[in-house]
Order: sequence, then structure tokens, then C-alpha cells
Amino acid sequence: MSRLKSLKPLVARASTRQLGDANRSVEGIGERKLVGATRQRTRLRLWKLDPYCAGCGRLLDYPRGFELDHITPLHLNGGDEDTNLQLLCVDDTNPANGCHAKKTLQEDKDRTGDRRR
Repeated sequence: MSRLKSLKPLVARASTRQLGDANRSVEGIGERKLVGATRQRTRLRLWKLDPYCAGCGRLLDYPRGFELDHITPLHLNGGDEDTNLQLLCVDDTNPANGCHAKKTLQEDKDRTGDRRR
């Protein structure tokens, strides 16, 4: 027990300011990101308006059968308005098969300039 007490001064504490800023990215994009209760209300509202996948037209299960997706990504200055949001299906049995995974993969390729994948 005394050994643990002797190590205590060597362990640096993380400041709460650093932890609070962990989700913010460069250029302040993280500050606009939908999170928490606002995100959940938006998901439910959009699902009630149109419960079908924007990619393949499949009927989506609420709450786990889809992802809320930005048509124009935030890094390209897309906003959080309903007109820039769509519901895309996710496939729990094979995550690479859902429309959200396919769109994310394509955006990553476009962003990095890699057309070989």
C-alpha cells in the first residue's frame, strides 16, 4: 500500500478543460455538431417525417436501424439544417453493407484523394 502512495505524485492529472475540448476539432467544426438530446430529437423528428433510407429506400427501424447523415459534410461547410440531413441505413450483421458505411467510405476516399480502395 505504501508503494502506491509513493507513485501518486508521479501520475499527472488531466485538467477538465482538456477533457471538455476533446470533441472539438480544428476550425471549430465540433462546436456545430449535433449532440445529446438535440441530436435524438432531430433523429426522431426526421424519422417520423420519412422512415426510409435515403440511399436504398429500405424501411428503417427506430432507434438503431439508421444513422443521421449530413448530405454536405461538416468539413465542407455543410450545416445541421434539416435540408442537409438524411437518414441512412446501417447493417448490424455486416457493418460494411449499410448505406451509411458506404457513403462514409466514399467520403473518406474523396477527402484523401485515394481512388484505389
